[in-house]
Amino acid sequence: MISLASIAYHVAKLLSDDNQKIFIETALPYVERCCLEQQFNARIHNQFILKHLYELMKSIYGDKSVSKYKYIYQIAVTSLHRNSIESSIRIQDDFYLSHFHPINYYSLQTIFYEFPRLTNMNFDEWISPDVFKMLMFNRSDKHPLRLYNKNSLLSDTKSSVDLTKSFADLDDVSGMIKELIYTLDIELQKGLIIIASFADQPSNLDDIAKMCRTYKIKTLIVMNTDCVKNEELEYLSVSADKWLNIIQVEPRELQKFLLDRKNAGWSLIGIERTIHSVDIKTTPLEKKTIFILGNEKNGIPVNFIPLFDKCVEILQVNTKCPLSVHFTTAICIYQYIKQTS
Repeated sequence: MISLASIAYHVAKLLSDDNQKIFIETALPYVERCCLEQQFNARIHNQFILKHLYELMKSIYGDKSVSKYKYIYQIAVTSLHRNSIESSIRIQDDFYLSHFHPINYYSLQTIFYEFPRLTNMNFDEWISPDVFKMLMFNRSDKHPLRLYNKNSLLSDTKSSVDLTKSFADLDDVSGMIKELIYTLDIELQKGLIIIASFADQPSNLDDIAKMCRTYKIKTLIVMNTDCVKNEELEYLSVSADKWLNIIQVEPRELQKFLLDRKNAGWSLIGIERTIHSVDIKTTPLEKKTIFILGNEKNGIPVNFIPLFDKCVEILQVNTKCPLSVHFTTAICIYQYIKQTS
């Protein structure tokens, strides 16, 4: 009911004249009913929306148009003001009821990136508008859908703490990415980078670190450097992290990092079986190559696939059992060295 009431609130603001009046008159009885909901959040949200619909109707069509809702309006105002000041402030600050405008922010950026971010959906669901740009999105004169928003107001808005716990502050994430890119630009003008940010098994990360050490790979990127630096794994990996440049890039930061690397001339190769995958043995590899490894069970999230220059796989004979991620890493590194040395 929160979603329906919020939609009614936005639609009412977009309409005009008799259409607006009829719509609000139709919506108010339903919102009024929900103002007495047992669930606290639903009750507060609906009281907030009833208050604004009432005031919108009154300002345009006069007191008589909302006379039957006068008492429930007073109850809603009192409830919002006295009993739940903190909650009502959070609702008023919520991006969906404050900054958001359905027409002004009708874009792929809003639908696929800003909404998932602001509602704290899993990072796998965040799709940068740059992905659609790479896929040659063209705006049609017959449809108002845009690629990017006209301003940065929605992008500058932080996620709503009223809905779920927020992720780390995105400003900190942005700063971390810039620092990481600077480090790579200074230390790695060419070579091979292994990205294992989707792998989450410490034993596999340890084996990947040992592979990188064996083949003299300079940089390994992981989701959490603590997985490689705890005492047990330091011992097992023969202190691989003492010379190997191990950098932390979490999956939710990875799209931005990969796009920046691609713009800097790096070739992005996903190690993933897809309908368009090619055999790694027959794939030409550039000197500046980044191999992206998948998760042990789920592989690479599908929203990352369009970012890659290509996906490669390791063909096997008479078996359907997939190779472990560290064996896959070893074979890919071998093919890279074989071609570029």
